[in-house]
Amino acid sequence: MVVSGRGELHLSILIETLRREGYEFQVEKPQVITKVVGGVTMEPVEIAIIDIPDQFLGIITAEMGARKGEMIDMHSEGNGNTRFEFKVPSKNLFGIRNDLLTNTKGTAIVNTVFLIMRRYLQ
Repeated sequence: MVVSGRGELHLSILIETLRREGYEFQVEKPQVITKVVGGVTMEPVEIAIIDIPDQFLGIITAEMGARKGEMIDMHSEGNGNTRFEFKVPSKNLFGIRNDLLTNTKGTAIVNTVFLIMRRYLQ
């Protein structure tokens, strides 16, 4: 049986429930769920909204550039923080929270929202 879910919390609740009920199971590394539509493989794309202090602007742009993120918007909040919005394939977001929290000394706030399914790009 294959179980799919979205997010660490969603899956951790299911895993903990199964463990307590005595089931044996195996958890593999995460992978993106793709769809085939009309013979074309489609992948999910998300909007990543990142709030950070202004001193870490270069770190965010470099990290998201390496993950093939397309900047949609960037504006200053006026209180020393900047909000970025990137359009990025879901497969490139694996591990982003840990990397950003490490590189920004725990000050980054990352939110993601599903946007569209698009043709799978290598």
